[in-house]
Order: sequence, then structure tokens, then C-alpha cells
Amino acid sequence: MRGVGAEKKITLEEYVDFINSAKSIDFTCSYLNQILHIHGFRKLHKSNKKTVGEAVDAVVLLDLSRSTLNQTSVASSASLTLDQVISDIEALKWQECCLTSLQIISSDEVTPAVASPKQKSNKRKIGKIGNQKKKKKMRRASDL
Repeated sequence: MRGVGAEKKITLEEYVDFINSAKSIDFTCSYLNQILHIHGFRKLHKSNKKTVGEAVDAVVLLDLSRSTLNQTSVASSASLTLDQVISDIEALKWQECCLTSLQIISSDEVTPAVASPKQKSNKRKIGKIGNQKKKKKMRRASDL
């Protein structure tokens, strides 16, 4: 449910149409700002359409319509080493993303490359001594 005045989100198809037509005139200022945001830039609030359009024109746009489904250069049974995964993450510039675990899935087997860290429990553990102290306090209160 969208609130009053909420902007309509640009769809992938609309973005691909924009890439293919390269006409920023047909798009609203909101859509142009969303295109800027997709590419990692801040939206230009309180700017006119011409200014936002010029900013979009200055950006190297990503062609999101490309597909790797038909590529045959990678075998389904290929496995990656941890070093290869790290270099791929660096190539994608995803170092700021917090990766806590990695699992390599191939057609032969499922192998965890890096184990996920164990989470510490936030629950307080009350031992026998703690329970005995509580019982004594309750007895003292009832004695009054």
C-alpha cells in the first residue's frame, strides 16, 4: 500500500526502454532520479527535470537486459576456491557488504567453503546459585 504522494517505482522494462531510446524527455523527474539512484548516486530532490536529465546523461548507464544464461564458458561442475571468490567480490566492488558465510553448490555436492561464525546467545543464564539467592529473598519478604 502506497501512501499519498508516494512515487511510482521504475520497472526493469521501463529502464531497458530508457537505455534503448536514450530519451530522457519521455520520463518523469521521479523516474530520472530513480535511474540516478540505481547507479549509486543521490537523488536530486528539488531539482528541475532538465537538471536531473543532464545528470542522467552524464552517467554511464548499465545494460540490465544482458543475460548469462546462454553462456557456455562455465561448466556446471566447476568449483571456486576461496581466493577466486574473494577476487570476484573485489571485482564487483562488494567489499563493504558483510558476508558471514559462503556455500558453493555444484551438481556433484554441496561444500561449505567458509563456515558461518557462531552467534553468541544474548540470553542470561541463571545458575543454581542465582536461583538460591532469589528463593532467600522471597523467603525474607514473606517473613515480614
